Amino acid sequence: MTPHIARRFRTASRPLGALAAVVSLVLSSFLLGTGPAAAAETPTTGFTRGFTAPNGLSSTYNLYADGIDRSKPVGVAFYFDGDGQYWAQRPTGSVVRDMARHAAARNMVLVVPLSPDRTGSRTWWENIDANGDWFRALSGHLVQRYGLDTNRVWLTGYSGGAEFITMEVLADRQNWIRGGGAVVIGGGGARKMQTAPSAAVKSLPIQWVTGADDVAGATQPATWSALASARRGQQSYAAQGFTRTSLQVPAGVNHHEYDQAALLDAALRTYGSASVPAPAPVVPGPFTDVPATHTFAPEITWVKNRAVLRGWPDGTYRPTHQMTREQVAAALYRLAGSPAYTAPRTSPFTDVPTSHVFYKEIAWLHAKGISTGWAAADGTRTYKPAQRVSRDQMAAFFYRQAGKPAYTPPRTSPFVDVSTGQGFYKEMAWLQATGISTGWKDGTYRPGAGTSRDVMAAFLHRYAENS
Repeated sequence: MTPHIARRFRTASRPLGALAAVVSLVLSSFLLGTGPAAAAETPTTGFTRGFTAPNGLSSTYNLYADGIDRSKPVGVAFYFDGDGQYWAQRPTGSVVRDMARHAAARNMVLVVPLSPDRTGSRTWWENIDANGDWFRALSGHLVQRYGLDTNRVWLTGYSGGAEFITMEVLADRQNWIRGGGAVVIGGGGARKMQTAPSAAVKSLPIQWVTGADDVAGATQPATWSALASARRGQQSYAAQGFTRTSLQVPAGVNHHEYDQAALLDAALRTYGSASVPAPAPVVPGPFTDVPATHTFAPEITWVKNRAVLRGWPDGTYRPTHQMTREQVAAALYRLAGSPAYTAPRTSPFTDVPTSHVFYKEIAWLHAKGISTGWAAADGTRTYKPAQRVSRDQMAAFFYRQAGKPAYTPPRTSPFVDVSTGQGFYKEMAWLQATGISTGWKDGTYRPGAGTSRDVMAAFLHRYAENS
């Protein structure tokens, strides 16, 4: 394949910190509903939407679906922009418009995610593991919501986005991809596989395209050469058993002279007509909005089978919804085996009437000393049943549920964002020591963040295993 390299599209990898946040531009007056769907929705045109992953990271993505025929399988093309996210923040720009057109010609939607990175210039490669977790959660959400065909997943990345593809997307928990390919532009370095790739992933066509002039000290800092990185990446993937890798080095091309849209089009033309393998059987998840590929699908299946956490009548679990204090009371009561208990005729909390749907469970929580609520000036107490549960409060709930076991917390906190002197330090350290929560890969616990329903399922399952 001979790539078309056009100098008229000057791509930006330089810092763009002064840019405003991505334009919340709806390309059509029609927006898809935001509620959980019992069946796959039909993306009808382009839009910008936000997404928050279970690891707490949030960002936006642009989705383009003009010209898609939903009577046929719909594939997906992802584009990961370079440092600064120039085109990802221009949803009507020429590059993304052309990419959307090329993808639609093969009945594929185009998704352009904006990196959730907030430190300096937006990048994919900094905090790569957490960014990878965010993207995998996003891809699972899109595949489930719109019924996308994972036999046709195309990855295109430029500069830092290229590094993200080869060092994270195709290297860690990548087996949700069952067919497609990748076009890696202006970089794409090496990383040992974090997850053993399936035979389907190893057979993906992966093409590195990096110009002969895209080297250190030319249009790049003296400390990094895109060409050297691409060579390392291609050689590493080939050595690890990937059978369809190639590297093209067009002469006279530097880091700002690639036509990403044309390169995607050329790759789709070359490989898009290849026979598509028969879809692998889809393993249903425990709920309609929790596919079997979800990070916490086993734990959510566990809480469902034991009726510790239940879904909604429409068959959804709503994994990203935040747990409330009344829901936690119900979950902990069920986790304890729904013990025989007669709730008092007078509520221990002024804001929880005896008619409350979870009154028995909340009263049981109080009777066991798992939660005493808040004291008012007049001596009464409130429970605040509808308030979301933060992660530090959740640690306290589990520690008390376990009977406040003897435990001396370490003098050095196991989490970089939890000091030894703050409230619930002992409980959070105990949660880490027992393996109920290990926090995030960046060493944080994020005590003030809410607790989503999928993460709560993991907490409950791990607690039960340690009991």
